[in-house]
Amino acid sequence: MKFQTVKSNLNKNILIFLIVVLSINMINYLFFQLKIPPIIKYTANAIALLFYLKGFTKLQWKNNSFLVNILFIWLIYLLMKSIPDLMDSNNNYLKFKQFFSSILSTYLFVFLIILKIDLQFIKTVFKLAYMFLLLYVIITLPLFLYFSKNQENGAELFGSLLVGGAVILLMTISYHSYKNQFLILFAFVLVLIINIVLARRNQVLFFSSALFFAYLTSFLSKGMNIQKKIGNLFLLILITSGFIAIVSFSFSNPFNFFLERVGTGMESRIDIIELFTDDFNSHPTDWYLGRGVFGEFSGGELASDLDTGLRDGIENGYYFAILKGGWIYLGLLILISLSAIYKGLFKSGNLLVKGMASIILIYFIDMIGFGIPEVSLKYAMVFISIAGCNSKWLRECSDEFLMKEIGLK
Repeated sequence: MKFQTVKSNLNKNILIFLIVVLSINMINYLFFQLKIPPIIKYTANAIALLFYLKGFTKLQWKNNSFLVNILFIWLIYLLMKSIPDLMDSNNNYLKFKQFFSSILSTYLFVFLIILKIDLQFIKTVFKLAYMFLLLYVIITLPLFLYFSKNQENGAELFGSLLVGGAVILLMTISYHSYKNQFLILFAFVLVLIINIVLARRNQVLFFSSALFFAYLTSFLSKGMNIQKKIGNLFLLILITSGFIAIVSFSFSNPFNFFLERVGTGMESRIDIIELFTDDFNSHPTDWYLGRGVFGEFSGGELASDLDTGLRDGIENGYYFAILKGGWIYLGLLILISLSAIYKGLFKSGNLLVKGMASIILIYFIDMIGFGIPEVSLKYAMVFISIAGCNSKWLRECSDEFLMKEIGLK
């Protein structure tokens, strides 16, 4: 079978955009005390944005599905609707910084669902994910005690930014060399243990879901040697069991704390969700239309701005999507995602595309406890995965072919 390997300047432009904005965000977080000069940060973002826009102007937009076109029209409307807020003299400087440094990128990530993926693009994404994952291990391992004992050290976001995007490597674990397999598994177990110790329930749910779907996709794939599947599964179970046993012995109290927090369920989020629903119920059309990218709601004592009593965020991905874009945005995203998941799981025969379908599923699980948009490879991978699941030629590739072409050696 002849496999299509689409190559275009679009993919180069998208990669430049992703590498620049993700690297800037990572540096800002990891080395926040250095404080990248604003002129450098915003200039780099502007250049990356130009590459991104230049690539997307070359796409054949008429090939998009009806739902995708409606979604894009709605997103463009939401972005245009934010212009008065950016021009308003009240806090416009702060909103401009938020918009240009993070908000705009998260909305641009959604447009990745029409990306015409080629193998070089996938391999570059693999390498980027691996670099972030390796950085996480190098930094976290010697600081394990610090990260596991300090509740306010930001370890939760640290793991999400550097390891969250590497889920695609876990899903395609059999494609990579044994050395890389070990490092990938080690990093995922490490981030899972730290989040258990810190009782970060949503992160534990996300990374444990990734491990579960990695098991599942390995058995659903028909092209891989069954002995290799069982060997990888055994190795994963062995490493996971060993680390959990060690950490359970060393950190019995933190583990008890995690179990206590699990027992509380969503109690810590109920108050803010009730404030949100009460406010939206008093303005019913907002449930459908949302309140724009700078949308806020009455936050009472939990307001992020005590002067206005308003709050611009909520720790639930579904309500967050409704706040910003209404059910029009969330509904379109769900329908488009369901179609991609079906194609990825049931119309493909390789680990890569099944793994991409799993990433989309995991994102919707993640949205229950948190899962709000962020400038991270983890979030970008959701929309890259939709594009991958919708790619007929990619679904037809064999695991043996993909292992040879994009596996990390």
